[in-house]
Amino acid sequence: MTTLFLQKPRPIPVIFTVVAIIVCTACGVWQLQRMAWKHDKMQLIEERIGLPEVPLPATIEHPEAWEYQHVTLSGTFLHDKESYTPAQSTRGNYGFQVITPLVRPDGSMVMINRGWVPDSQRDPSTRTEGLVQGETTVAGIVRLPWHQKWIARLVMPPADLEQKIFFDGNLAAMAKAQDVTVLPVFVEADGPPTPGGWPKGGQTVIKLSDPHLSYAIQWFAFAITAAVIFVLYHRRKG
Repeated sequence: MTTLFLQKPRPIPVIFTVVAIIVCTACGVWQLQRMAWKHDKMQLIEERIGLPEVPLPATIEHPEAWEYQHVTLSGTFLHDKESYTPAQSTRGNYGFQVITPLVRPDGSMVMINRGWVPDSQRDPSTRTEGLVQGETTVAGIVRLPWHQKWIARLVMPPADLEQKIFFDGNLAAMAKAQDVTVLPVFVEADGPPTPGGWPKGGQTVIKLSDPHLSYAIQWFAFAITAAVIFVLYHRRKG
C-alpha cells in the first residue's frame, strides 16, 4: 500500500502560495462587499425612480440625496457653452452626450444632459432646430458627477478643451472650462422629442450589472487552487 507524505515545504513556494491565497481571498471578499453595495444601490434607485417629480431647488447641499430623483426645472439654455462626453446610444451606436448649462430666473445654473447625438451631429450648426431658444421647461433625472475607473484613467486622454470634449462626467472641470457656476449635479433630460430630432433624451441607464457573486466565486476558487497546487507540489510517496 502506498502512503503519501508531504515534503518539507520550500520557502519560495510557501511565500508564493500564502501571498496568492491572501490576495485571492481578499479579492473575493471585496467582490462580496461590492455585491452588497450594488444591491443597496439598486434598491435606492428603485425607490427614487418611483418617487413623484418635484421642482429642483435653487441650491443643493447634499447631492447624493437627490440622485435618481425625477425633477422639473425651467430656464434658458446657454448653447454656446455646450460640452460633450463620448457615449454610445441605447442601441449601441457611437456618439456624444450633449451637456448644456441652463440658467434659471433666479440666476442659478444647472448642467443639463440633453441627450445623445451621433458624431456627425456633434457640431451645433448641424442641428440648429434643436438649439431651443427662450425659456423652456426640462423634466429629467438627477445624476451625480462621475469619473472613469482608475484603470481607464491611466489610458484616458485629457479633456479636449478646444473641442469641449470630456471623457468622464467631471462636472467641476466642465464648469471651469465654460466659466460658469452650477449646481453640483447633472439633470439627464427625459425623452420627449427635441425639435429637429437631436439631441435624443431619455438616455438614462437604470439597470446596473451585478456580476460580483460570480467574480467572488472565481477568486475563492483561485485561492483553493493555489492551496491544492501547493500540496500536490510537496507530496511524496512513503
